[in-house]
Amino acid sequence: MLFRICWLIVILVITLVAELLCCRAGALFAGPFFLCFYFVVTCNWQLGLAGGIIACVVSEVVLSRSFTALPLLALLVPFAHMWRHNGDRRHAYIQALPAALFGLSYATWFVVGENIVLWPPGFRMATGESVWIIVLSTLCAAIGFPLMIVILDGIASLAKLPVFCRRSLG
Repeated sequence: MLFRICWLIVILVITLVAELLCCRAGALFAGPFFLCFYFVVTCNWQLGLAGGIIACVVSEVVLSRSFTALPLLALLVPFAHMWRHNGDRRHAYIQALPAALFGLSYATWFVVGENIVLWPPGFRMATGESVWIIVLSTLCAAIGFPLMIVILDGIASLAKLPVFCRRSLG
């Protein structure tokens, strides 16, 4: 159990560094969502939810966000649990589809949440810039999550931990 907690901390640091690098490039990387999804699929939903909550809170504090993505985790955990039992996990590149969905929802959530103004009604950020951030974030997610799975599965297999990609369906 202690080893899994250390593994959670290592993945938390990796996802936060990836999120900071993507934010520096102008994209929102859904690192907390990926961490939650990865742990729900490889371990269990309790560890995935705990990791997702910790990652969300830490990334929001580090990035000084005024809006939280915690409510979206309530939708992510059942989806990840379903993917654990019914999703195709034979290859990492197949995970680009749920990753793009996570990137799109994460970026849209933050772009709308951080920029909506109640009075006068409107939006602080230009529409073109908002769309660009959402598209770039979706692409970063579709490329970054499968890459993250390959790296983390390589480390996990060396440490004899559960891996995300199942090579056989038996």
